[in-house]
Amino acid sequence: RIQCRALSDRRLLWERPDGVDVVPEIAGDLVLLRHDDGLLSACDLYTGETLWTMPKRMSALASYKVVDDKLVVTSTVGEMRCYRFSQHYHSRVSL
Repeated sequence: RIQCRALSDRRLLWERPDGVDVVPEIAGDLVLLRHDDGLLSACDLYTGETLWTMPKRMSALASYKVVDDKLVVTSTVGEMRCYRFSQHYHSRVSL
C-alpha cells in the first residue's frame, strides 16, 4: 500500500493498493513505482492516478535512474534503455 500525505499536517492526500519492492521515487510531478511484479509505472503526485506503465518487454526491470527528463532502465538480462518521459507518455530515445 502506498500513501501520500501532506507534510504540514500529515493528512492523507491519496492512497493506492499497489505492492512495490523499492521506495517510490518522485520526479517532478510524477511518482515512479516499481511494482512487486517488476513493472514500472508513473502516477500523478497530486492525485495518485496512474499515468503510464512501462512496456511488458521491460517487465524484468532490474533498476532505473532518473536524469533530468530521462529515465534510464536496465533489465535483469542486461538490456539498457533510455526514455524521455512526461506526465502523459514516455518515448524511447537513443543512447
